[in-house]
Amino acid sequence: KLICSASILAKQQRRDLTNVDNLYAEIVAAEDSHRERLARRNSARKDRANEFPSRLGKHLYQPEPVPVLLKDELTGSLRTIAGTHSLLRDRLKSLQRRALVETRRKLEKTRSRNFLRYEPGAKGDKEAEMHEEKLRSALVL
Repeated sequence: KLICSASILAKQQRRDLTNVDNLYAEIVAAEDSHRERLARRNSARKDRANEFPSRLGKHLYQPEPVPVLLKDELTGSLRTIAGTHSLLRDRLKSLQRRALVETRRKLEKTRSRNFLRYEPGAKGDKEAEMHEEKLRSALVL
């Protein structure tokens, strides 16, 4: 049995040696496809990074809505069109888009709902009442 198994192993080794070229070609093809997949993934990642710049602050960049003129604002002449943007705001949005300035949000004031209401003089009245009660209890004893 040992001799049979040794001859079977020798046959398998010879068969594998004749298939080395085929195996090598399969391995090379698998590596090439893997490299292509990595290249596609990296290029897609770079495209996404170019689309949305990295964040400086905790807020995402929100692009300014495109200014559209209404029917009433449209005129026949380009000279009479009213400006819709301020130049400063446009420059700020450009700097935020390029991640040179931190994006910020307008702070909305939140009012506290837990208001303490003080009655004027109420504290003094309660102290006076407690003091009188103590005096009465001391006189009764």
